[in-house]
Amino acid sequence: MKMQVQDYKDMVATPEAHLEFLRHATQLAEGIEGTGQDVARKLNTALRESIEVAGQPFTQARHLVQLERHSDGWDLEATKPEILREVIQLSEGLKAVDEGLDLPHFTTGFEWMRELAGGPEIAPSR
Repeated sequence: MKMQVQDYKDMVATPEAHLEFLRHATQLAEGIEGTGQDVARKLNTALRESIEVAGQPFTQARHLVQLERHSDGWDLEATKPEILREVIQLSEGLKAVDEGLDLPHFTTGFEWMRELAGGPEIAPSR
């Protein structure tokens, strides 16, 4: 299952677009056995091998930079709460697998997303 994207900006243009990446990455993570840094390395390798951006292998650094830049423009109020909940859950799940893939930190308005998503399992972390 190869994911092809024209630009990192396309991958993070909207919460829905980023959700497509999150689902792909989560599916990869679920297939990895091991613990700690070994899993993080294997996930990074799997992402590079299964995602192509503008004809080049995926890099976490470029993805995180674009996520921080473009998530600031997401219209969170117009995004369905179930989409926000899934973005939150998958982002946190991937960070649990690989601390270096700190998607919540690089997602502008992540705490605001929690409030908009509602539900006791997505309560703000304050």
